[in-house]
Amino acid sequence: MLSRRDRSWSAVAHFFIVPVMLLGIFTPYGLASVIPPIATIAVAIMVKNKSGYLSFQFIQAIIFQTITFVIFFLIATAEPLDVTFLLIATLVGIVAAISCIFGVNFKYPVLGSMVERSVR
Repeated sequence: MLSRRDRSWSAVAHFFIVPVMLLGIFTPYGLASVIPPIATIAVAIMVKNKSGYLSFQFIQAIIFQTITFVIFFLIATAEPLDVTFLLIATLVGIVAAISCIFGVNFKYPVLGSMVERSVR
């Protein structure tokens, strides 16, 4: 059984994708959207929980947010008004956060399996 603390913190980790979207849309080339992945890393360090579930969720969230930032930055330099990718990534992150609140072991497609193999 997962503790409320583990579920809450893992949801927070995934929910940091929302500031990635907002900062990506409202800053030139989305450069400020690099801040949320850094914030996720800072929270992961502060929480320092030995729960495998929490570690897995934080690692996934950090990698997903970083990949989202890089892809969005590349898209934004070519087409500044195209935010479709960022909106889809944000929705996936919100689904991940809600899943974690309910204690589901959420795994991003492809990324989740890769992280799971590297963590174990």
